[in-house]
Amino acid sequence: IDDLENCLDGSTSGSFADDTRLSKSVSCCEDQTILQQDLLKVIDWSVANNMLLHENKFELLTYRTPKSHLLQQLPFTSQWTKYITTSGQETLPAPSVKDLGIMLTPDLKWSTQVKSAVESANKMANWVLSVFSDRSRNTMLTLFKSIVRSRLEYSCPVWNPTLTSDIQRLESPQRAFTRQISGCKGLSYWERLKKLDLMSIQRRRQRYIIIQVWKILKGIAPNDLQLKSYENIRLGTRCSVPPLPKKAPSYAKSLFDKSFAVTGPKLWNILPCSVTCAPSIESLKSRLTSQIKSTYPDQP
Repeated sequence: IDDLENCLDGSTSGSFADDTRLSKSVSCCEDQTILQQDLLKVIDWSVANNMLLHENKFELLTYRTPKSHLLQQLPFTSQWTKYITTSGQETLPAPSVKDLGIMLTPDLKWSTQVKSAVESANKMANWVLSVFSDRSRNTMLTLFKSIVRSRLEYSCPVWNPTLTSDIQRLESPQRAFTRQISGCKGLSYWERLKKLDLMSIQRRRQRYIIIQVWKILKGIAPNDLQLKSYENIRLGTRCSVPPLPKKAPSYAKSLFDKSFAVTGPKLWNILPCSVTCAPSIESLKSRLTSQIKSTYPDQP
């Protein structure tokens, strides 16, 4: 499948396992035509390589600017938001698309992903509470950390939410589960976290973001965002926040400020040199956890 990119005129392709994505910025009718032609070329390529594509499973996700939302309401623009396969199958914009386990939506918000993660965690938490009668601290925390909390943290550096409602919703499974642990009834959520030596889900997301930045700067993870580092004599390794063009619209600036490209370097740069200079991932996790618990108390 390495030659798939060679058959495309203007689109970008990406593949993982049996999933393939085509993406292109569409700002005029010619761009839409190019993307349509590339879709047909991918189908022809799959036939030539004896790889059947399930056209009834094709999905279309469109990210629109505020102005394009108004244009979408006009009757003559619908033809530019659908794509047709060689068999005549129409692919229309979907309200959400699941890509590698993450729910993506046209509004560039993470509420749908948050809802999916919380529902999955609550379902597993209810199963644990119904099957296991032991409510001791050791048993409950082992079960929660191993099969419940992971459902709230899957790929969280990608979809770290910023809406207060989403942040609070993600805390709800841990808030409800810790209430069932022996010796924690009557305590507030933040008192329970301190007693059980736990971090909030939000703080753990920030921790994962910092770990991902460390991996990028060390060359362990791909640097798709082109993050750059520099050395400070007193502070150690620092990370530069990538610039945004001054002519960028306000909605783009808002999205940019909430992205990993900005949040990651900002979180990294508040850490002391003793943490950022960790020689290994195990050392980083240990130092980072100690730094967070001692310096940044988990309390609203």
